[in-house]
Amino acid sequence: PLPQPPRRGYLHHVRHCGPEAAPRSVAYSVDLGGLLRGVHPAVAAAVRRSAALLGRARPGRRSAAETRLTEAFPEGLEAAADVFRTLRASRQQDGIAGGPSASRSFLDLHSGTTKPEVLWELERARGDGFEQALAAAERARQRMHAAALAFLREHDLLVCPCTLMPPFRGELRYPVALGGEGGGGEAPPLGLGGAGGEGEAVSFADYIEWMLPCSVISLTGLPCLAL
Repeated sequence: PLPQPPRRGYLHHVRHCGPEAAPRSVAYSVDLGGLLRGVHPAVAAAVRRSAALLGRARPGRRSAAETRLTEAFPEGLEAAADVFRTLRASRQQDGIAGGPSASRSFLDLHSGTTKPEVLWELERARGDGFEQALAAAERARQRMHAAALAFLREHDLLVCPCTLMPPFRGELRYPVALGGEGGGGEAPPLGLGGAGGEGEAVSFADYIEWMLPCSVISLTGLPCLAL
């Protein structure tokens, strides 16, 4: 076989990139305009710190003003939780139950060994009017994609949380509340509390709501990096 030159990894390109590769405008948001409820202070601090580091990361810059740092977020994300619930239910029905026609038999055979969240999603996909809800969710996702593209015409990057809180105990399946009874014998740490104010308890309707920092950016259909 012919010898191949060693491939240069991404760290090489990071270290040797020129000024044109660095962001000119970095946007950041701790809660995406109040959409993310219960963001822990440690997560909020990490978002602000990361945005500030990116704002200073321009190689060969002559002044700190070359990279603009702005607190901003894309518009039109308000319905993200409901859209994600619907799209995820459809994906679960196709991927786990084998499609709409096999969903009922799957539930009859495996309801005792399937986690409750998946059962809830499968039942949602079988509900009346779900096809219309799915079509509406796809249209809403297209609008979010367009809004995110418009946002990125003004900004090179958006820095935001990809989780609401630091790691919690493994016995807790997922937080149903922050600063209150979360299950597993332990309450998760207090978050910013959304509309309730810093340090006040926040409850979640379902596990989709607590993982919203992950799903809302996925709905835009654009590349993202979770660190």
